[in-house]
Formats: sequence, C-alpha cells, structure tokens
Amino acid sequence: MSGPRIELVKWGLAPGSMIQGRVLWDRRELQPEMVEVRLFWHTAGAGGKDQGAPIQEQFPVGAGLGEFAFSMIAPNGPYSFSGKLLSIVWTIEVVVATQSVREMLVIGPGGREVVVGHEAS
Repeated sequence: MSGPRIELVKWGLAPGSMIQGRVLWDRRELQPEMVEVRLFWHTAGAGGKDQGAPIQEQFPVGAGLGEFAFSMIAPNGPYSFSGKLLSIVWTIEVVVATQSVREMLVIGPGGREVVVGHEAS
C-alpha cells in the first residue's frame, strides 16, 4: 500500500445525510496518533477559483492500527454542481501522519450533482 486510502460507504449523498467511511494505511509506514478528516468544496472551470472553509474533525487513533472508521454529516450546501462555465466539487481529504489522500464526492438532492446548461447527446 502506498500512502493512505479512503473507502466511503456512498459517494453520492443528500444534504444532511451521514458521510461514512474508513481510511486505511500501512501501519509499518505510518503510525499516527491522530487522523484528520476535512470536507470542503471548491470551484473549477472558466471562472475564478474559490474554496469553502473546510469542515475539519480530528480523531485519536489507537497504537498499531492501520485503519480508522469515521463519520460526519454532509452539509446542506452548496450542492455539487456542473454548468457550462463553472462546477462546484466536494472533496474529502484525510491526513494520516505526514501523508494525505483526497477523493471527490457528490452532495446534492438525491445524492446527485445538479447539472445545468449541458446539451443532451
């Protein structure tokens, strides 16, 4: 295993629902005392770049463990969004000792991204 890895129960979540997952790492390489989980959104596309303040939680980790389960509440917004010029992307980042890993997830109505302005193919 090279660095930590995130496993989420669901990658598409409705606002207010529980984000559940676990982070795994090679305990021979990393021996953290704490695991930090950050959830934040950022914009992507032709417009300027913006990022929301992260929701951060720190969890103590028992010695010798190579995995940790976590949960946090998905915020009410902004929704994951994809438009012609701008997208809003949610990311979960986990920091284990000196290494981190990021994964994208969707927070929106019915656990789906809001898509606007794209032509049907």
